[in-house]
Amino acid sequence: LGGVIEPDAGTIEIDGAPHRAFSVEESMKAGIAFVHQELNLFDNLDVAANVYIGREPRRYGFLQLVDNEKLHEAVQPLLDRLGASFSPSTPVEKLSIAQQQMVEIAKALSFNSRLLILDEPTSALPLAETAKLLEVIAGLKAHGISVIFISHRLHEIVAACDRVLVLRDGNLVGALEGEQ
Repeated sequence: LGGVIEPDAGTIEIDGAPHRAFSVEESMKAGIAFVHQELNLFDNLDVAANVYIGREPRRYGFLQLVDNEKLHEAVQPLLDRLGASFSPSTPVEKLSIAQQQMVEIAKALSFNSRLLILDEPTSALPLAETAKLLEVIAGLKAHGISVIFISHRLHEIVAACDRVLVLRDGNLVGALEGEQ
């Protein structure tokens, strides 16, 4: 789905149109974002720089310096959407693991993603922070963003998901809908 491995079968539909991603770039253009279990953040940078790393708005002129004001203005609505209690200027090293996970989700949303694939997003979180992340996921769903939530914790799956697919060795072995 994320374009890392070429699929050997199947399709995914995005807005009713079939899509077969053959690269990460194609998946991102189609609105698919992958938030990995291992966080990919730079601790020495602030939240805004991490969200737009490599895509920072630039000032015009000879040096093409990063426009930090525009950068922070672009990131703040993403953080607001997630209910984040920290600002774009907060150094990532000062954030909890759950807050860093929110930065990763904000980064994914900055690409106008419509499908988020969250790989074990709660694996390193304590119970209270897990509950907050599940609230964030519910908010994303309420705003029309589809979420694929990968987890081994069944109680989290039940809390976060409308539909559950159980895979073993790449094969579908079970499915549940709604309140089942």
